[in-house]
Amino acid sequence: MFLDEIGELPLAAQTRLLRVLQEKTVTPLGSHLPEAVDFQLIAASHRDLAIMVERGEFRQDLYFRMNGFSLTLPPLREYTDDDFTRLLHNLLSELQQDDIVLDEAVRQRLQAYSWPGNIRQLKQLLEVATVLAEGNRISLEHLPELPTFNSPAPTNQDLKTHGDQLIEQTLKECNGNVSAAARRLNLSRTTIYARLKALRDG
Repeated sequence: MFLDEIGELPLAAQTRLLRVLQEKTVTPLGSHLPEAVDFQLIAASHRDLAIMVERGEFRQDLYFRMNGFSLTLPPLREYTDDDFTRLLHNLLSELQQDDIVLDEAVRQRLQAYSWPGNIRQLKQLLEVATVLAEGNRISLEHLPELPTFNSPAPTNQDLKTHGDQLIEQTLKECNGNVSAAARRLNLSRTTIYARLKALRDG
């Protein structure tokens, strides 16, 4: 089972999901009898779940129950030239437009853009461009307007750094008292010790 944007799951729903993962049963609507289920969970999120755990926004027990293997995908703006070109071909293939050719100026324009909407935004743009294209070639005049924003979306590393800075600042204000800092941040002492150890280890 694949759950996209699991970081947006409300705490109450997180509790129910944890119960399903632990008991391997679900109770259908309108029934009082649990039914056994057998599945492997794959989840995705653009948010840093570890930071959410520290802030009390995501259940720690669910985080550890899910986090058997994790993979961090780089944002589209960090793709290498070869990876970006390969992605363009793959997306055009998904759109059943394998015969479409992109002018080099188009590829360069797309590569230079920051893509705040990531791959979904790129795919949507290509869908529009293929409709506007004349024949099997996409030129600059076929590209929809690329919106600009004052600042790029924060990366996972930005969010983690902010969380670490918040912990350090709170510890300083509490004169190094971990218990007091944990109460103020609504975190467990174990979480704070883990983040401090990660900072020391680099």
